[in-house]
This record gives sequence, C-alpha cells and structure tokens, in this order.
Amino acid sequence: SLSHDQNSLSFLFSNFNYDNTQSSLYQFYLEGADHDWLPMTSVNHADYSSLSPGTYHFHLRSLGD
Repeated sequence: SLSHDQNSLSFLFSNFNYDNTQSSLYQFYLEGADHDWLPMTSVNHADYSSLSPGTYHFHLRSLGD
C-alpha cells in the first residue's frame, strides 16, 4: 500500500536458476497499475513511478531451462 507521500515501487526478482540466468524469462504485472501481463522479458526487475496512493499487488511468473 502506498500512502499520499509515496509514488514509486521497485522490484528485483530471480528464479534461482543461477547456472543459466540468460535463459530465464519473466512476465509480470502490477495489479492496480497495469491492465494485463507485460510481454516476456529477460530483465529481472520492474520499476514503477507516478503511482497514485492505494493498494497494489505485484504478480510474477518465470520460465527458465
């Protein structure tokens, strides 16, 4: 939950596949900010800014070898 004086969130994530991090893919969305899952990416972080006060839920799924 973000209060009136907060407006940004950052997430760092991993699927713990340390042997082959380049083949890991992630898909995520921030409920309350995104309308749908964002495209698959190998980037393991998500940054959100200019968010309105309120409650958000971060959803993440991973695909890897």
